[in-house]
Amino acid sequence: MDLSFLAEILGSIAFAASGAVLGIKREMDVLGVFILAIVVTMGGGLIRDVVVGNMPPVGLSNPIYIEIAILTSVVVIIIYKRSTLEFAERLLFGMRFFDAIGLGVFTGIGLVTGLQFYPDKPFLAVTTAVLTACGGGVIRDVLAMRIPFILKEEVYALASIIGAVIGYMIYGYCGATGTLYISAIITMAIRFTCMKYNICLPNFKVTDVEIDVETKEEP
Repeated sequence: MDLSFLAEILGSIAFAASGAVLGIKREMDVLGVFILAIVVTMGGGLIRDVVVGNMPPVGLSNPIYIEIAILTSVVVIIIYKRSTLEFAERLLFGMRFFDAIGLGVFTGIGLVTGLQFYPDKPFLAVTTAVLTACGGGVIRDVLAMRIPFILKEEVYALASIIGAVIGYMIYGYCGATGTLYISAIITMAIRFTCMKYNICLPNFKVTDVEIDVETKEEP
């Protein structure tokens, strides 16, 4: 089995588990849990393929991603039913290792896909890389009415951006396969480092200002 495909499967499992756990936390029905798991697993790839014109999208022509999402959801539901949501969340936290692998691999795949369709458009290539790696998570969070994870403190999308930019710079020297692996490794290295040392981006917390948003009816 190709190493990148194996890593993609592991990342897909981690992504799907995050969607299933969030669906349970939001008290969705079984279909809702399945949908969140599916969109976080396939969403980024679908957006990427539509942007570059790769039709039909890989996620729809190859059912393995939907199958992974549904099977992972079933496992998460069983764990939740036989234990607690807290345990399922702890399990999900432990799967951050695979999530980081998925982030790197999907970044590399998205970058190479963008370069193969539009080799002279670096911004588009980097954008497809980040969309592939992070797009599904954004859709998941929007459906669950939560601020998207990539807009908060952790270094996640930034790792994908850096890995994609460096990958684009070496594409002419390493070719598609080499670029995919190197971009993925750089993205994973940044993500793993930030996870290990708890490195986060600065954010804004408004605690001392109260804004009155009450509206008064017109007489």
